[in-house]
Amino acid sequence: MLEDGNRLVKPETIAKQIPWEKFEAVVVLGLGKHGEQNELWMSTLTINELSFLMAHLQSHLTHLMGPMKEGC
Repeated sequence: MLEDGNRLVKPETIAKQIPWEKFEAVVVLGLGKHGEQNELWMSTLTINELSFLMAHLQSHLTHLMGPMKEGC
């Protein structure tokens, strides 16, 4: 998905990879440059739907990270 070592993937590139017919809504999180605010762009979503997606993302990231232990 990355292009020539570039961290930012342009919307027109990723749009070709998304099966749009499978989704009701889309959320885009933007990581701002150092010192600038992050941004959230989304189609029409309820707060409950956004909360569900955020919880699912957090669960997925926790699974990917695997078990952690406390440092001594």
